[in-house]
This record gives sequence, C-alpha cells and structure tokens, in this order.
Amino acid sequence: MRDLNAVRRTVSVFGGRHPAAGDDEYQKAFKLGSLLAIAGYSVMSGGYSGAMEAVSRGAIEAGGIAIGVTMEIFGNLSPNKYLTREIRSRDFFERLKVLTNGADGFIAIRGGMGTLTEVGLIWNMLQTGTLGRKPLILVGQFWRELLRAVSDHLVISRRDLELPLYVDSAEDAVTQLQRFHSV
Repeated sequence: MRDLNAVRRTVSVFGGRHPAAGDDEYQKAFKLGSLLAIAGYSVMSGGYSGAMEAVSRGAIEAGGIAIGVTMEIFGNLSPNKYLTREIRSRDFFERLKVLTNGADGFIAIRGGMGTLTEVGLIWNMLQTGTLGRKPLILVGQFWRELLRAVSDHLVISRRDLELPLYVDSAEDAVTQLQRFHSV
C-alpha cells in the first residue's frame, strides 16, 4: 500500500449520482478511482451516491484517498461510506470552489445537469485563463459530440473546443493525466 502521508496530486472527478453497484457506469467509475489511486492520485468528488461512490470506493479499495465535498443544503443525504475525508460546504457555489481550487486536474464521466455544470465551469475557467494550467479530461465520445453541438449554437472557437482532452476509457484518462503532470 502507498504511504498515505506522501504528497499526492488530487483529481476532482465529476459524474452522476444515479448509477448503482453492478451497473456498467458504476463499474467504469470504480475502475477509474482504482486506477487513479494506483497511479498515486487522491480522488475528490461530490461525495454522495452513484459515480461519486464508485470512484471513491475504487480509490479506497486500491489503497488510496477519497475526499467527498458534500453540502449542508443536502442535509437529508448521507455521504457515501468510502470517503477518507468529508468536506462540508454550505451550497453549490462553495462546493464548486472546493472541487475546483483543491484539484490538480479534472475528469468527467457521464452524469447529469450537475456534471454538465461542473464541466462548463472548469472549461470556462480554462478558456479565460483564471484556473491556471490544469487538465480537463472528458471520458467518452459523447462529450466531443455534446460540446460540438453546444458550439453549433453558441460562439465557441475551435481552440476552446480543443481545451478539454477527450478519451475513451479510464485507462486513457489516467495516462493523459500522468502525461500532463510529467511535463
């Protein structure tokens, strides 16, 4: 097992709350969390169910660290049981700030409106240069199609469409992340 006191990079992972254990999307998120932990990254997510649970579980079961950024406004929801640490935020804005500022990179898998909001915020911050140099890795071909569709209706440059790194799998995401951080 890795030394959990060693300095690690942290990756915020965005994904939906609906996949259940056994679902294909849950398994993909679990694998991503595991691979990130094995590669020496701490995983940070929204801290609740679905892909957030799966990525946390994958990280913990691989001997890594899983941080969940939960919200007081969701007082009726319990954080998933695979967190090494829970950070309580007041609301969405504070949560996004922690997930953004506390990360050395970002990976998004399939999710819903929350995931789309998180990706949009990170993408905009990269585009405006307010985030610094950090990778935004989008797992799945649907992301390229989705962002192209958005660009058909909004004013988005080709350069901005190329800011995210598009990959097909958890393995590819970790490879791109390691490549980015080795430069």
